Amino acid sequence: MDKVKFYVGLDVHKDSIAIASAAAYSRDDPHFVGTTRYSVISLTKALSRLGAPSELSICHEAGPCGYGLVRALREQGRADLEAVLALHDRQLHCICAHQYRAAWARLQNFVSSDAPPPLPARQPL
Repeated sequence: MDKVKFYVGLDVHKDSIAIASAAAYSRDDPHFVGTTRYSVISLTKALSRLGAPSELSICHEAGPCGYGLVRALREQGRADLEAVLALHDRQLHCICAHQYRAAWARLQNFVSSDAPPPLPARQPL
């Protein structure tokens, strides 16, 4: 597998997909590539302009519009896809700043350690 050359972010809506990219291993700012209609063919064409499937690391917003598209892209061999859970501003406005900072610190400590996830084990039905 070739090294990743671009990190690509997709903002998927029911009618359109906004595309942004950033060069891998570079401190240059990411840039907006453009918007395409919600179509696997249109998105594949836009992504092919950025590079081969093995050269792109793609991240999409986890939501109802994105999952079907991701399945289609994975079938094309674009396996390096990451789903990002997008939090709405309304949810963040309900949290006090000190609670947010404390939760962020706990998350950073967990990520940097080898500890098991803090979530309880799933119980069989």
